[in-house]
Amino acid sequence: MKFIGWENSYLPITEGDAPVGTVTLAALSNEQILASWIPPVSATFDMNARSSALTLLHFGVAAATNLLIAPFALDGMTLEISPAQAGVMMEPNGNLRGLWVGAEISIHPEADIPRLAACLKNFLDPLVETVQRETRIGFPGLRLVLFDALERGCKRVSHEFPVKIEAGWIDELLAALGDLKKKPARTFTIRADDGPPIEMEIPRVCCMLARHAGEHACPTCPQRTPEERIFSTEAWLKTLDDRGFRAETGRERNFFIKP
Repeated sequence: MKFIGWENSYLPITEGDAPVGTVTLAALSNEQILASWIPPVSATFDMNARSSALTLLHFGVAAATNLLIAPFALDGMTLEISPAQAGVMMEPNGNLRGLWVGAEISIHPEADIPRLAACLKNFLDPLVETVQRETRIGFPGLRLVLFDALERGCKRVSHEFPVKIEAGWIDELLAALGDLKKKPARTFTIRADDGPPIEMEIPRVCCMLARHAGEHACPTCPQRTPEERIFSTEAWLKTLDDRGFRAETGRERNFFIKP
């Protein structure tokens, strides 16, 4: 099927028969299957079991963002896909190499936030519950990880391409998913090129729920000091290609600041 959102996905999307290595969202929400993927993810990414389970949750969010949210925002259509008809394509070592979607899809030719929210819940709530049982992490913290990851995915989509829906859709969608936004948003300012200063958002929680910024912490991690956050984010943005820069910042790159 031709959707702008699928054609421009940053992860390749395979349609039809599931290739070898596909793990459906329904399967990933099974405790035994989730647990079986934790050792290879831990070995590949040098993580403990808790962080590996959270990484698998982020894989599920990537599937939800690219398969459901991107066509909603870029095509103005609401898709309904069951967790058994969508999945992640994994290498044996736990690397994510793409996404899969089956043939059983319902297409609604309008942007319907309640319908999209219901499908996202169907995709992700069972996976969140399985990760919670596997890790014994507090459920509110896991939900914040989920909401922050979904918000970032929505913003990346809307930064890269013209959206076909009204402004304010991201907050409306997150509210429909249960995000109460009780914790105020925090930002910081950086200079990553010769363009105007860029306001970057600090996630409400660490995406791995770490208490300290470790060696593999994200550049914008809330556990970093303000100075570390600015330095690491500016350095990271300079490594991205033009598409990645636009997706993260919401504007085109200008020439790099000369040292």
